[in-house]
Amino acid sequence: MGRGTAWQAKTRYPELATRFGDFLNRCGNHVGIFEDIKLLTMPTKHHWIDDSDLLLIEQSCVELASLPYQETFVMPTPGCGCGKLLWSEVRLIIEPILDDRFTVLV
Repeated sequence: MGRGTAWQAKTRYPELATRFGDFLNRCGNHVGIFEDIKLLTMPTKHHWIDDSDLLLIEQSCVELASLPYQETFVMPTPGCGCGKLLWSEVRLIIEPILDDRFTVLV
């Protein structure tokens, strides 16, 4: 949680870093659900300092799409920005997976 939106979430919810670390130790690098603060984590990197990984983004999108929630989710362009991927590449991966519950802010 050292850069980008993860850093912003950690700043807004100071306890999140510890809670997310516990989640990672128990479950690995997967989508995390923190219902009490209405936050989902979507892994795009294996380590915060790395560039984002398209295969991990694909795995994360499959996990997100399988969630039983009916709510609408809004996310930034995953893996772009600090992850250094191009939105044109990421979009090709995620569009076939994510349904209309998900809105990506471009």
